Amino acid sequence: MQNLKKRLGYETTDLLPLGAVRKNVIKDVGFINSSFGMYDDWEFAKRVAKKYKIVRIKSAKFYHKEPDKLQKIYRQCKWTAKSTVFLFIKKEYFKFLRNCVFIFLNAFLPVYILFLFLPLFFKIVGVIGLLSFSILELYRSLKMYKITKWWVSFITPIYDSFYMLLVVLGFLEVIIKNELNFGV
Repeated sequence: MQNLKKRLGYETTDLLPLGAVRKNVIKDVGFINSSFGMYDDWEFAKRVAKKYKIVRIKSAKFYHKEPDKLQKIYRQCKWTAKSTVFLFIKKEYFKFLRNCVFIFLNAFLPVYILFLFLPLFFKIVGVIGLLSFSILELYRSLKMYKITKWWVSFITPIYDSFYMLLVVLGFLEVIIKNELNFGV
């Protein structure tokens, strides 16, 4: 599922999320700075784009090894949480807010369902949450299906909910253990 989402532009950007960079360009702009968290490639691409023209080649292929164990997926989710906080630290407020809305809207799917069985106020919150989740995920699933014609595009909401729940747990662990050390 992660592979499908990445191939379809899950992380959309006008920059260079995957690419080949000439050695002289790297020497000129500097290496990737790992202190930028999961946005290290994004920050590097910003530096490249300031000085050089980026050329896209649709026929180019890439290979990416996805986590194969829950522990590795959780580590990636924790990295996503830290990197989302990093956006705030770097004053990328719109991206930070967009990420937080997506993360929390998806992570709380079980809560919205639970709220449907509680008093009226909670039912209303549950219905609003479920509707928001459903609209966002239906849009994303249809977009993926339109591109790929793969039926698995429609199980993305389940994946997103599970993955983002792990990201929220990652947020909590990062805050509790005070792991917000990006070196910036």
